[in-house]
Amino acid sequence: MRTMTSKPPDRRRAKRFTVLFPMQYDASDEPGAYAISRNVSQSGLLMVTGGKLEIGSSVKLTFQLPGDSGEPRVMAGRIVRVEPNDAD
Repeated sequence: MRTMTSKPPDRRRAKRFTVLFPMQYDASDEPGAYAISRNVSQSGLLMVTGGKLEIGSSVKLTFQLPGDSGEPRVMAGRIVRVEPNDAD
């Protein structure tokens, strides 16, 4: 039984690491929009954006990780969770 003060169990498959870097994303209704990463793992990335993304929509991410040199990385992804960001 959970009480109101206990946290729900973490159901993530992979450990998350806080890594902040800027990125550009292309979605069907928002080409060339910008976001900031919050954390990354082997199976996902949490980003903060002012855009309105829909669960299930596909995105193309373009970014460089801290310490990268050379060409930016380009990856395809899918939105699996959307929530308000009251912290920023």
